[in-house]
Amino acid sequence: MQRNESANHLELQWEHIRASPYHLNYHILGFLKTKFNELQLLNNNGDEKKQKMNMVLKKVSLASSSTQAISAQERWCIAQTKKRKYT
Repeated sequence: MQRNESANHLELQWEHIRASPYHLNYHILGFLKTKFNELQLLNNNGDEKKQKMNMVLKKVSLASSSTQAISAQERWCIAQTKKRKYT
């Protein structure tokens, strides 16, 4: 139950980010920080996920205004949300 509520909250938060053209970098970094914290709570031994999240954070912070970085982050978040729904 809590997992579904969390996934729904992330989806709503992501829709807000996609709809907001202003302060997009701030919202994306906040979203990633939230996602990272949630992954840490779900998997205490999630070293692989932690490394993947750090890599995404670095890419977004280095090229945060790049459309390519945003679309890569979007694809990753969608994949994580789908995994969570079906597992």
